[in-house]
Amino acid sequence: MLKEKNIPSVSPAELQCLPSPAFIIDEQLLTANLKKLHLVKEKTGCKILLAQKAFATFSTYPLIGQYLDGTTASGLYEARLGHEEMPGREIHCFSPGFTKYEIGQLLDFTDHIVFNSFSQWLTFRDQIKFATHPVSCGLRINPEYSEVATALYDPCSSSSRLGIRLNDFLDGAAKGLLEGIEGLHFHCLCEQGSDALLHTWEVVKRNFGSFLPKMKWINMGGGHHITKDDYDLDTLCSVIKDAQNSFGLTVYLEPGEAVALNAGFLKATVLDVVPSGDMPCAILDTSAACHMPDVLEMPYQPRVFPLYSSVMPSAASLLPCTDNPREMSEKRLAAAKLPLGTLASPFGNEVENANAGSTADFPAGSAAGFAAGSTAGSASLYPYRLAGPTCLAGDVIGSYNFPAPLFPGDQVFFCDMAIYSMVKTNTFNGMPLPAIVLLQPDGKVTVLRRFSYADFRNRL
Repeated sequence: MLKEKNIPSVSPAELQCLPSPAFIIDEQLLTANLKKLHLVKEKTGCKILLAQKAFATFSTYPLIGQYLDGTTASGLYEARLGHEEMPGREIHCFSPGFTKYEIGQLLDFTDHIVFNSFSQWLTFRDQIKFATHPVSCGLRINPEYSEVATALYDPCSSSSRLGIRLNDFLDGAAKGLLEGIEGLHFHCLCEQGSDALLHTWEVVKRNFGSFLPKMKWINMGGGHHITKDDYDLDTLCSVIKDAQNSFGLTVYLEPGEAVALNAGFLKATVLDVVPSGDMPCAILDTSAACHMPDVLEMPYQPRVFPLYSSVMPSAASLLPCTDNPREMSEKRLAAAKLPLGTLASPFGNEVENANAGSTADFPAGSAAGFAAGSTAGSASLYPYRLAGPTCLAGDVIGSYNFPAPLFPGDQVFFCDMAIYSMVKTNTFNGMPLPAIVLLQPDGKVTVLRRFSYADFRNRL
C-alpha cells in the first residue's frame, strides 16, 4: 500500500482518542506551506493574502499573519473576520454584488474593495469618499481566457458573471469610468500551476496592457497551487516581476488552497458495514454531502488511511464477513500494526506495497462482498465503499481497497481536508458538524470547537 507523505504529527493512540467526526489541522504542515509562500514574497516583493473562502479557521490567523500580508474576503462577514482575527494586516474584499449596508460596514476597516462591474462602482463611488481611512478601489476583469477543466469552477466560461469583459471595459474607459480606480483584479485559475498563470498574464497584457501603467496594483487572484510539490516557482516569480518591472505595479496573490494544502484531515468512525452490490459499504459518522461537499461537486475521491482498532470486533460482527474468524483475527492484528498513514488505494487502481505493485482484481460473489483471496502480490486487499449516514442516496465518498476488513469502531482519516471543508459544512438531516482540532508542534492537542444540537437549531 502507498504511504501518505503528510500525516498527522501525533501518535495513533492520540488520534484514536480525538472526537469523531473531527477536522484535524496540523500546525506543522500548515507552517511548511506558509514558509513556501513567504519565500515567494521574499524573492519578488509581492504581497500574498489568505483567501478565506477556502480556509477560515481563525485560531490559526496569528500564525498565518506572521507569514502573509493579510486576508481577502468574498463578502462582509469574511472581511470582518479577517479584521478581527488578523489585526494590523491588509483586508481586501470582492463580491459580484454589494449592498449599501455592506459597503458602509466595509468602509470602517477594509483596505481594498474590488467591484465586479462599472455599475456597482458608480453606485458606491460617492459613498466611498466618506471612508474614515484610505480605501483603494479596483475592478475585476474577465480576460476571457481560462484553462480550468471543471465548468462549475471556471470563472471565465462563456456565461460567466464574474468580471468585466474587454469590450465592456473599453466602453467604460471611454466614458471616463476609470476615474478613481487604482487597481485591476483577475481570477482565472483553479488548482493550477504557474504555466496557466503565465498564459493568462500574456492575455491580460495583450488586452488590458494599455491601462496597466495607470494603475497602482494588480491582483492575480487565487487558484495558484504554489505549495504543491511540482509547482514551478520560477515561472510564478517571473510573472510577478514582469508586472512589477513593466508596469510599476504592486502585485497581490490571494491563494486559498495553497495556504492549507495537505495540512488537514477529517477523522471518521465506521458505524456499520452493509452489503451494497459489488462490495460492502462502510457507513461512517461523516458525510460527503454535509462535511466535504467538494467530493460531490468536483467530483473527486480523497485519499484515506485507516486506523484499525487493536480490539477485535465481536464474534457477531465477524460472522457475516468470514468463514474463518481466526484468519480474520490475524489480519486485523497485522493491520493494527501498519505504519500511520498507510493509504487505502482507490478501488480498481494499481496498488503498491512492499511485496508487489500489481492491479488487484476483486471477483464478485465473495463472502459478504469481501474480495477473499484477491491479492496484490501476497497482500490480500478488501474493497469497501465509504458512505455517509444521511438519506441522500448519493452520499458516497468513494470506493477503496483496504489491507484488512473494516468493522464498526475502526477509524478512517481523509487527507487534505483543511480546505473548502469547514467553510462549507452544513447540517442537512440534522447531521452534527465535525469538531475542529489543532495539532501543535509541541505535541499539544487542542479541541478548538465542539458543535451541538444548539448549532443545528439556532440556524433554523
